[in-house]
Amino acid sequence: MIVVTCVYDREAAVDYAKEWALRGNPRFAVSNCLKFSESASFVSQCIYSGSGVMGKEERCGWYYKNSTDCGMAWRDDVFLYKFMLKNRQMGPRGILVNKNGVCVGDIVQLLSKNSCIISSAVITQIDGGQILTCAHGFNSFMRPVNSYCCTAVRYIHIVEVKI
Repeated sequence: MIVVTCVYDREAAVDYAKEWALRGNPRFAVSNCLKFSESASFVSQCIYSGSGVMGKEERCGWYYKNSTDCGMAWRDDVFLYKFMLKNRQMGPRGILVNKNGVCVGDIVQLLSKNSCIISSAVITQIDGGQILTCAHGFNSFMRPVNSYCCTAVRYIHIVEVKI
């Protein structure tokens, strides 16, 4: 089996994040579903902008057709985390790194004291060790990671996109 990968366009992901950080893109309407995280959806939109590839259309997959037909990884921060680390099919894949291993376009997940994910954000700038993000949920534009109210931070570095 031949596996083809494409380059993750980090600049495109960051440009998308900056453009849509403070408002929703009508193309990706947020569902009124009980389990729909605005932060996971926004981060997924940014990653999609940088990859141009949707994942598989399966229950826990990472894809979006409309507000009622999208994968769990597109609409839930925990499923996004699991998808990014375990994906071996079409779409993006990431690895856990420390803050020194991230690049712009990567993902930050903010955790509570019991390691529950509060929110996800996209890294939009790294300046002298300070990591700035854009996010939805509590809409943020170029917000420093250390300004969020959380007890721990998890970083996911996107290493490849399979097409």
